[in-house]
Amino acid sequence: MAVKNTRWLAFFLLTSIEALAATLYLLSIPSDPKNSVLFGFSLSRLVLVGGLLLAFLGALWLAVRVRFRNWSPEALLENIGLQEKAWRVLIVLAFGVFALAGCFVLLPAYRAGRWGAVLERLRPLLLWLALVGGQAAVLFWERRVGFRTRVLRRYLTANRPMLRWVLGLLLVFAVIGVFMVITRIGIQPDVMHWNESGVPLLSEQVMISLLAALTGWAVERLTGKWQVKRWLGTALFFLIWLTAAVLWVAEPQPPTFFAPGPYPPNEELYPFSDAATYDLSAQYALIGQKLGNGFHVDKPLYSTFLLGLHLVAGQDYLLLVNVQSAILAVLPALLYLLLGQLSNRPTGLLAATLMIFQGINSITASRYIQTSHPKLVMSEFFLAVFLGLFVIWLVRWLARPNKNKVAPLVVGGTLSLATLVRHNVWLLIAATPLFALPAFWRRWRAWLVSVTLMMATLFLTSLPWMWRTTQVTGTPFYFLGPIRGVVWMKRYLPAISTPTPLLTPQMPAIITAKPNSGAESSLADINASEPDMMRKLTGAMSFISAHFFHNLIASVFILPLTPVFEDLGHILREVFPFWQLSWNGTIPPWVMIVLIFNLFLIALGVAAAWQRWRFAGWAPLAVFITYLLACAVARTSGGRYIVPVSWIVLVYYAIGWGEILNWLCILLGIDFEVPEEQRLLSYGARPKLLRSVLVVMVFLVIGSSPLLADVTFPRIYNEQSELQLLGELERSGILKQTGLDFAALAAFSSAEDGWVARGRALYPRFYLQDQGEAENYTRIRPYPRLTFYLIGADINSGIVLPLDEIPQLPNGADVVVIGCTGKFAVDAWSLIWLDNQTAYHRSPVAPLRCPLPEPKCDENHVCQ
Repeated sequence: MAVKNTRWLAFFLLTSIEALAATLYLLSIPSDPKNSVLFGFSLSRLVLVGGLLLAFLGALWLAVRVRFRNWSPEALLENIGLQEKAWRVLIVLAFGVFALAGCFVLLPAYRAGRWGAVLERLRPLLLWLALVGGQAAVLFWERRVGFRTRVLRRYLTANRPMLRWVLGLLLVFAVIGVFMVITRIGIQPDVMHWNESGVPLLSEQVMISLLAALTGWAVERLTGKWQVKRWLGTALFFLIWLTAAVLWVAEPQPPTFFAPGPYPPNEELYPFSDAATYDLSAQYALIGQKLGNGFHVDKPLYSTFLLGLHLVAGQDYLLLVNVQSAILAVLPALLYLLLGQLSNRPTGLLAATLMIFQGINSITASRYIQTSHPKLVMSEFFLAVFLGLFVIWLVRWLARPNKNKVAPLVVGGTLSLATLVRHNVWLLIAATPLFALPAFWRRWRAWLVSVTLMMATLFLTSLPWMWRTTQVTGTPFYFLGPIRGVVWMKRYLPAISTPTPLLTPQMPAIITAKPNSGAESSLADINASEPDMMRKLTGAMSFISAHFFHNLIASVFILPLTPVFEDLGHILREVFPFWQLSWNGTIPPWVMIVLIFNLFLIALGVAAAWQRWRFAGWAPLAVFITYLLACAVARTSGGRYIVPVSWIVLVYYAIGWGEILNWLCILLGIDFEVPEEQRLLSYGARPKLLRSVLVVMVFLVIGSSPLLADVTFPRIYNEQSELQLLGELERSGILKQTGLDFAALAAFSSAEDGWVARGRALYPRFYLQDQGEAENYTRIRPYPRLTFYLIGADINSGIVLPLDEIPQLPNGADVVVIGCTGKFAVDAWSLIWLDNQTAYHRSPVAPLRCPLPEPKCDENHVCQ
């Protein structure tokens, strides 16, 4: 029998076997007795079974004809005049059946809504159609076009060094995995800042991204313009930015720990905890009292960025976070630029599309896990943009170390600005010269000159903030305070003074921790014995290694772990245990297969980047590992802490997919490979001194922006005594308008705990009985109340005003508060909204003396 008939025989036999298997699968699905017609099955089930059995018999009959009668379907097709174009149509139709039916097979029943039960009944038929369509597409292609197996084999042989790197990296991944399973390091949680894994992509999102990359490749091949017209690449950069901005802004923001609510009176998601700290620094500058009220600011560049957003959006937080999202949406476009250097434009389009989906998912996932996303007033996504710029210019520097003198300037300036956003970047400053050293191998003088330029720009960029820090704290080293006060006192001393506890599945992880009672004394224990010092070092190394390996796991888990089209909520809460802090490291076998495939793609991407660009291709990987190590040293891992660099996983994942597509196209006889000249980094003429000076000046201006924020805005609230404030209100007639008595208020303000102040009311939230948050003035209380944060001249306090009705109070209102100082907040007796000349008095009514009695409410919400 001819070879071509053997292939048709195999096709029909497989089709018949698959039809029989689909029939048995359909019969195994539980039936509903109410719709039973025959043998306990419904009429629709019997029709499907009959159709599959007919398909089984028909395919089997055709197989018999091919085997024993030497019948060829191709002869039949040729007899009816099938032309070459018709064959192409058949291939497209077969692949279309495979893709469409396959998508429905991968769709869970719950995502089909009320059609879920119907989808479950149809799944066996759909699976059979998908298999037949795929097999037919392969057979038709092989018969009319053919597979270039020899060409693919020659290509792989020529790229054997890259494949060796892939195998080596997979071996490294395997060793790390076995090490973690045996030692439980990276799996057993630490008690501090151990967060969930990163936000995952969905399988259908990866498919759409691959389709986008193939579309870009097809357009490039059809037009041939991307290789010769740079403006098209620029247009695509801004198109990606615009697309990401529109999609991220359109995605609804769910309430999270850092943005709880929405609550009356304004139904907005105001910042909370760390997010409120960053925003308050900007709010003080808005009222003319410098960033952070003139005190040290931990993240000055991000607070200055928020200040700029407030100038655009005012106190409308929905508008503010939308503008922020639109700006931070440049990150996918930066990935497109980076991949255009490391690989090619279609692969860059793939990475950019993946990042767009990652941003959408991060917004949605914040409902379930603690993470950071473009719509939160948090610094992690903001830093990711700076690190994206840093990696782009680091790759350019290392790819052409002798031809690009601007790159080390940009690298140094970007790193300096990043230190004004988060302090984890400091380890990158120490490591970057080491990254550059292999690229300058045996040219140490050139390396020294480049590193000197980098460090000089870094120093000049941070010099303005170093000066400001010196004025405030007495030292120019603005990182010392956070490292000593947060990392050392709260995270290290508890570990080195007592044995480091590890979480069990029954123990919840905590977000913050305080030093134990003996922690301070250990700081002065200079003469500790050698065994004691070893124990302390071992304790520190234990949690550093645990957090580092947990960061690796959390970063890898941003890739899809199942081909099934599960939605994000089910993945995070029901399908997989990897986003639970109690996860014990167990991975189901079918998930392990997908995980290994993901690691293979990452290894392939790393190996391909090395083969093309050597050390420049590994620059993103070096940045990724260094930053994760810095997070581990700070005793943080997972969740929002990996957001600044988790996109680097997508970079190598996209390059790996690009290689797979290239192999597939070689096998199919399609020219996918992008010409080498597109991969080369283009540089203009040798940069002149003026260009370098301009670059340094740009970074110096940006580095000076926090100082400009200190002096730009006029002071709104002047210092005045409480009697002066009351006198001003009396003269303006506001006290009379609101029914308050000047003499009584003056006597009250002179009392020990009496408090009268004017300022800007921020983040107003009206809580019902037993509602509240986790911290300070917003904590849960057994009565309804209005809370907000008040800033002004020497004013920095939370306000709590018991009320039985929801008041009107816009965010940023100019108010006067009358009340008593308390442990966590000011217990307000009355609130005067000056712009509206409206007063809200404490309810239930209380006498004007401190301390004010706390309302008591019964089960019917009646308060006295």
